[in-house]
Amino acid sequence: MTRLVIIFLFAFVACQPVVYGADDVPVAENQDLFLRSAFFRANQQDWFEAIAQIDYELIQHFELDEPSLDSLYGHIDEAQYAFGDFELSYGLYQQADRALTGLIENARNPAQLNSALYRLAKLHYMKGKFTDAEKCLAKINSAEPALNSQVIMLNGQVAMALGHYEDAVNYLEAFDQSFPEFQGLPSYNLGIALLGSGQLDEGIKYLSLTSHLDRVDPVLQVVKDKANQVLGEHALNSGQYLQAKNYFLQVRLDSPYANRALLGAGWASVNLKDYSAALIPWTRLADQQRMDQSVQEVLLALPYAYAKLGVFSTAANKYSLALGVYDQQVKSLESSIDSIKNGYFLNLLERPEIAQDKDWLVHLRDWPEAPETYYLVELMAEHSFHTALQNYIDLIALRRKLETWQLDVAALKELIALRKNYYESVLEGADRQISELDSRLNLHLVQRQAIEQSLQKLLVVPDYRLLATATERIAQEQLTVIRTQLKNDDSKTDLARVKRLEGVLSFAQKIEFPDRLSQALIDLQELNSLLVQVQQQYDGYLRIRQAATLSYRYYDDLLAQLTADISEQLKRTRQVILLQGEQLETMTIAVLEQRLERIRQFQTRARFAMADSYDRAAREQAQE
Repeated sequence: MTRLVIIFLFAFVACQPVVYGADDVPVAENQDLFLRSAFFRANQQDWFEAIAQIDYELIQHFELDEPSLDSLYGHIDEAQYAFGDFELSYGLYQQADRALTGLIENARNPAQLNSALYRLAKLHYMKGKFTDAEKCLAKINSAEPALNSQVIMLNGQVAMALGHYEDAVNYLEAFDQSFPEFQGLPSYNLGIALLGSGQLDEGIKYLSLTSHLDRVDPVLQVVKDKANQVLGEHALNSGQYLQAKNYFLQVRLDSPYANRALLGAGWASVNLKDYSAALIPWTRLADQQRMDQSVQEVLLALPYAYAKLGVFSTAANKYSLALGVYDQQVKSLESSIDSIKNGYFLNLLERPEIAQDKDWLVHLRDWPEAPETYYLVELMAEHSFHTALQNYIDLIALRRKLETWQLDVAALKELIALRKNYYESVLEGADRQISELDSRLNLHLVQRQAIEQSLQKLLVVPDYRLLATATERIAQEQLTVIRTQLKNDDSKTDLARVKRLEGVLSFAQKIEFPDRLSQALIDLQELNSLLVQVQQQYDGYLRIRQAATLSYRYYDDLLAQLTADISEQLKRTRQVILLQGEQLETMTIAVLEQRLERIRQFQTRARFAMADSYDRAAREQAQE
């Protein structure tokens, strides 16, 4: 998806609300709302929205004329680190690689450099590029204890992945055990590294130390179970059957390794010739989910123990029961393979609850309408299959998002069209009224300018007649008319009276001129204030009109380009979904066919063993 799409939709489409997967989620204690929102979405594991938001925020920040005034300025490093982490968590390894490499090249201080190097090393490790991860880790020079502990742990894991078990031992032996969040993992990894390097006694010692850690923690409990399982299998392969049995029996019954442990405990007892003891864990295991490989194996092992005890009739019945289960499993696997070939499995993965349930992987095996999903859970330990399945689900989510954006853009087009029709009808009448008001305002401005110039002249050359009142002007005009009428009249008395009245008017105007001039200046100031208010209202209208006009104009090209971009991305996404789906189907069918072949082998062995048990039971009955 192009950045244009992300920027536009964040500007015009309302964001829809949707646990940063790692434990080291940074907390955005700042006032930048976009960054805080990105961290919130990351905590909901909505990586796409988190990446889009933080990308949009970084684009805006770097395009500002004065970035130092932005609320993100003091947290720009945190935002860039988070951006790379989010891309890494979403599976965008190439983008995360570029982002972290850029941070390394532009690091402002050693702490930033070390942090970026560690993140990049972790990325290379996840991608299987162990040599590159080793090179990045070698460049880290940090005095921070927490980071050093993480670096040591990752160094050990990288060394084991490269087969350098002795180097892994050296790293892990230097690990600081005081960090409680790593309790159990260092000793377990060290034990595995020691076993790989050939130091069996030391490896068993550290694995035993892990299995005896006393701490109530779900993660640690699983690590302890895994340690006991590894110890049991190692002891079983070494011929230490009693010790192997003790290790297997320490695995919790609700552990992910419980079935393998029950199976191993039974085989340890069989190797000790204690067949009755083998029946206890195997009978419990036989009641578990029949699709589990350990359960399918124990259905064949359980009658074997009965046969060793000489109870051939029970053994024959158990073999018959096993054959019934195997027949059912063969039908189920064949049906699952046909279902996958017909596309039902991929349709099932498009169910909306997968996108809404963060524990979809756990619930995948509980779907009764798709038994093939149960077999896939065992494949999740394989990084390639897990990545392929997660990519397919992410592509489905991306396709839905693009389809939603298509609807959003169409709705936005309709909204802009409605807005255009409304504003154009309203603005047409408003423009006529504003045009009239504009003409009147210009006239008043010209008049005010003339008044101001006249008052400025009066300050230099006083002329009391210019400030005559309306009554005085009327009276003066009347006296002028009378004087004109009396000009041809010989009555000097009337002319004298006119002169006397003109004198009275002139005297009053001269006496009151200073007060009138002061009042005129005050009135001019009030007039100026009123005109300023009118001008502000007029400018405000122009701004409102411009904003209203911009709310529906100039979007045609942008929306057309946006529609084309979304359509193109949607087309590409659908093509990639088809390719990814074919790959996923191929991998799944291959696994199911392997399981089918294994169960058919069990069927063959069970038929021969059942026939042998029936023969033995018949001979015993004949002897009796």
